[in-house]
This record gives sequence, structure tokens and C-alpha cells, in this order.
Amino acid sequence: MREIHNTLNKIFVYANETADFLEQNRVDHQLQYIAGNYLKIDDAYELQAYPIPVLLVKGKGEIGFNLDGIYFEFVMKKDTALRLDIEEFAKDYEFEIYGAEDTEHAYYKSGMLRDSFKYAIEKSKEKGFGIAFNFEETIEPSEKLYETFDKCFKRIIVGK
Repeated sequence: MREIHNTLNKIFVYANETADFLEQNRVDHQLQYIAGNYLKIDDAYELQAYPIPVLLVKGKGEIGFNLDGIYFEFVMKKDTALRLDIEEFAKDYEFEIYGAEDTEHAYYKSGMLRDSFKYAIEKSKEKGFGIAFNFEETIEPSEKLYETFDKCFKRIIVGK
């Protein structure tokens, strides 16, 4: 019981510290507690019926604070997804790409080749795609966390 309590407290304190950092730096955001996320357990994703803290950063994406670490999530248009150099991103990050409408359909998972990824995106009827970056460890302090989030956003969405 104590271990669960301490883990959850650490997650919620970190989310609130990050929200405070964003507030101090005038980043438009909203801290919410959202149920219905998924947690990878033994190579399978399981639904979380309990809420976790999620920072919704206006005009960019979200930062989720989960039991297995931090995640960043962005939504992009189909043409943006087709431009991605997934092999370049795979050098730096662990990530997945999935349908914005059918979120359970994965278009990219680790190890997939660029050609098969692009073929799957091209033949998809989805207009948008989600991309989630997963970090097993926290990225502290909050300033470094937001800097990493912003860097991912710029590389994926803006293309810089």
C-alpha cells in the first residue's frame, strides 16, 4: 500500500510542479486528471480506469504523467506523417504512431521500416495521426521536461 501511495504522490507532485512552471512562464495549458489511458504491462497495453495527471498544452499537445514514466502526445495531419523521417527519430526516441480516429490502430511501432510505414499511412483513410513519445524515467526539472516536449513538437509538427 505504501509503495502505491508514494508512487502516486510523486507523479501528482511532479505534474503540479510542471504546471506551476508552465504558469510562471506563461505557457497556455490546463492540468486535467484523465482516465481511459493505457499502460504497457508485459508487452500488452491495459486500460487504466483511474485518472492520471495530463497537461494539455494549447496549440501543441499533451504531457502525461503515468506509472511507467512520462509521455508526450501530438496530433498531426496526414501530410506531416508522410514527411516524417521515422528512422531519424527512432535514433533519439521511443515512439508510436496511431490513427487519430482509430487510436488502437498502430501505424508505427519500434523497428518498422520507413517504406512499410509510409505505405500504411498512404493507404489509410485517417486524416490525422497521433504520435506518442514514451520516456521510462522522469525528465527533471520541469524546465528540462518542457524543453524536451517543445523540441519534440518542433521536430515533428513544425519540422525544425
